[in-house]
Amino acid sequence: MTPRNRVIAALTHQRPDKVPCDVRLTTDMSDQMFKHISDKNFIWKYIEPIFTRIELEDPGTSPKPGYYQDVFGVLWNRTLDKNYGVVENSQVTPDNLARYKFPSPLTDDYIKACQVNLAAAGQTYRLGRLNLSLWERAWTLRGMENLMMDLAADPDFAFDLFSRICDYNLAVLTRTLKHLPLDGIHFGDDWGSQNSLQMSPSMWRTLIKPHLKKMYSLVRNQGKYVSIHSCGKVDELFDDLIEIGVNSFNPFQPEVIDVDWAIKNYKGKLCFWGGISTQIALPFGTPSDVYAQTKHLIDSARNGGLIVTPAHSIPAGIPPANIIAMLEAMRDCSDN
Repeated sequence: MTPRNRVIAALTHQRPDKVPCDVRLTTDMSDQMFKHISDKNFIWKYIEPIFTRIELEDPGTSPKPGYYQDVFGVLWNRTLDKNYGVVENSQVTPDNLARYKFPSPLTDDYIKACQVNLAAAGQTYRLGRLNLSLWERAWTLRGMENLMMDLAADPDFAFDLFSRICDYNLAVLTRTLKHLPLDGIHFGDDWGSQNSLQMSPSMWRTLIKPHLKKMYSLVRNQGKYVSIHSCGKVDELFDDLIEIGVNSFNPFQPEVIDVDWAIKNYKGKLCFWGGISTQIALPFGTPSDVYAQTKHLIDSARNGGLIVTPAHSIPAGIPPANIIAMLEAMRDCSDN
């Protein structure tokens, strides 16, 4: 099997010849590992790449050192957090929503650059990433506290904001699926905290779910796979996500979701993607702990339904020996 076919086997709950595994590091952790082993490509000495990722957003600008302004006009302070940053402005209010102009749904030049990258994808699974797809895009435009208040005090405005974002995303997806040979679309949208949803389930189902259904349906109707990312304890939404077309859920945090329970109860219905602890095992476990947890997940993935990865990009401060132990388990145990 090719790496692409292994990913598709996992998504469709078929037995791959080798369990698909993937590892990503944050910028700081990547720098830390380079100091440790002096090899930026060390991951691929243990496992082979399975994904080629394409970001479905035109690049923004850097108005000053340490800052990034995206194409929506949102200013991100990355002087401390180099990977994500902190939003420092607000673009949308109830008074100006009707006048706010969304950016172009991917320029011709960006589409051409994506086509070049995909032409070099080889036998990997080609994944388009629509990060900040709805809820997160809304709070970056509106401000988190403002949007949380809107859900309760002005739900009509919140629904209208989600609708505008959804319409823009549908234009991006239509253009993407027409011009780029992708296998699937990955939607990023954190709805959870460590203990529960950030909003009530009824708010999510009334204000957010209808828009997600439109976006996911567009992708599924083109014969592509839908994967979504939501941090936190959101397992009460799994049945809703299956209903509206989700194939795979990420990051599958073992600190907040019982991974063995989820794999057993959603076999054949929902593929999981993640599972290796970035909050407990990797930072605080021993190398043997990490090896054992990784092997356990690989064993659970032998008949499909699971892509084995750390729950998130590995953050700075993780002992390098634990990362190597995880990679050794992936190398030693993934063959079926």
